[in-house]
Amino acid sequence: MINIKKISPYWACQISGWGLANLYWMYGMITCDCISFRNGFLNVLATFTTGILVTHVHALVIRKYKLHKTDFPKIAYHMVWIIISISFFLWIFNVYINYYSYKDNNYLLDVKDQGILIYAENSFDMFIAFARHAAIWVLTYFLFHFGKRSNEAEKEKAKLSQLYTESSLNHLKEQVNPHFMFNSLNSVKALINEDPEKAKIAIVTLADILRNSLNNSAKLTIPLREEIDQCRDYLKMEKIRFEDRLEYEINIAEEINHCALPPLSILTLVENAIKHGLIDSLPGGKITIDCRKEKDHIVTTVANDGKLKNKSKTGIGIENLKKQFAILYPQNFTFSIYEKEKKVIAEFKIPQKVSKKIML
Repeated sequence: MINIKKISPYWACQISGWGLANLYWMYGMITCDCISFRNGFLNVLATFTTGILVTHVHALVIRKYKLHKTDFPKIAYHMVWIIISISFFLWIFNVYINYYSYKDNNYLLDVKDQGILIYAENSFDMFIAFARHAAIWVLTYFLFHFGKRSNEAEKEKAKLSQLYTESSLNHLKEQVNPHFMFNSLNSVKALINEDPEKAKIAIVTLADILRNSLNNSAKLTIPLREEIDQCRDYLKMEKIRFEDRLEYEINIAEEINHCALPPLSILTLVENAIKHGLIDSLPGGKITIDCRKEKDHIVTTVANDGKLKNKSKTGIGIENLKKQFAILYPQNFTFSIYEKEKKVIAEFKIPQKVSKKIML
């Protein structure tokens, strides 16, 4: 038993198209009393089978020589000759079976005795009828492949765009990771002479941070909770160095723990806050990380005590972070650094739904 669900669109169109055309012709033959029902049915069945066979052979030729993949002038040229070819084969076949097979066929009965050539000449209206149907078939076939090519081109374009995005992000991460490691090693170096035991603990903590960073190196985004864990480890390491001069607080809404964002995105802001805010301040200060949901966006702020020194200049870490946001969330993110109530605040807002889809 034929499984209708497994019939391809091509064969569904072939069967239904030629089936409807032949039913129309059979109705015309019966109503004009040109042929008996039996011979009319056999004629239609033969034409139906031949129509599918002839068009399918042409489809094979088109695919073999890739006629549907040429430019427009050549496609138009091929289409004209394919229509003529299909019409000619079907016309010749019908002339043959009408002339030789059906003795009771009243169609052009007065010219049957004059030979098959005269009969074919007077049956030229059949060629025109077949040409109309061949034109419909050819247009449908070529338009289907044109749509398929357009769809494949869009998919290829999307694939290339994704590869470019991944390449760009990986390039940015290759810049950020050494930058982060360099600054972290400077922090550990400062502890070696002051307190070797604390330096050992800091090195172990830094090793954990770098291990997690390597594990996430192949990912465009990671869950927010993993990013916060890395921030917490980094702040613990810096706490060993700065002791009471560093205080920190982390506030994160439970409902957005699973949402995704680029690796090192919050950590870059924390590192920037320590480098430009805490190091130059003798009393030290407090760093506050706050992650919350606003409608369909995730809003993250990293605040530190101090003043915004140079509003127009930012480091490589911040610039690369903004570039990552621009690639992952084009025209759908905000990033700003501003001063408010004696605090420097770095804030970014990214779409929650998009961040879920991007995570690999």
